[in-house]
Amino acid sequence: MQFLAIIGMAMGWGVLRNYRAHAEEMGAEPSSNPLFFLMPPASLLSFESGIGEMPHPSPTCTVHHEVEIVFRIGHNGYPDAVCVGLDLTNRTEQELAKRDGLPWSDAKGFPNSAPHGPWSPYEAGVFEVQLSVNGVMRQQGSSNMMIHSINRIIEALRERFDPQPGDLVFTGTPSGVGPIQLGDEMVAELHQDGRCISRLHLHIHA
Repeated sequence: MQFLAIIGMAMGWGVLRNYRAHAEEMGAEPSSNPLFFLMPPASLLSFESGIGEMPHPSPTCTVHHEVEIVFRIGHNGYPDAVCVGLDLTNRTEQELAKRDGLPWSDAKGFPNSAPHGPWSPYEAGVFEVQLSVNGVMRQQGSSNMMIHSINRIIEALRERFDPQPGDLVFTGTPSGVGPIQLGDEMVAELHQDGRCISRLHLHIHA
């Protein structure tokens, strides 16, 4: 029996609790092995120009920003590109899911929950990520601070799943997550070797 592979539908893989300080601020323990949640294709929102606007995903709920280093899986199964991204999390839905032992799909996988900036070719090294909201720095972190390295994340994905070329991997967020509001101006940047290699400027509107 043959099975047809569906191509052209990239999905996202999110790494949970990959920065110790963020795990602590959320009242959770880091895992000794990478843990993942799925981000469906409709959640992935690309801003190749590096600037744009998007509606607040749920004005009646508490939605938090989480800035992240994002890499794309190439045809050889390893990263071929990297960018800055945001994993927007509906904390209201997440707390309900945690309370009732339910999946986090409504909290993490809603449409446009994973906006990301322009891509740069992937070169191994140290990445630094930051996010400012309305000119105030909210989050800063480095790949050196990650509990699980990019190489370990790839290894775990390939051991347990079947990631496909074009899939995006969101590698976790540093501490400092907080709510987004209508009218916010968010600027996320990814740096390597002292230069900005991906920048995303988003305006949040009604």
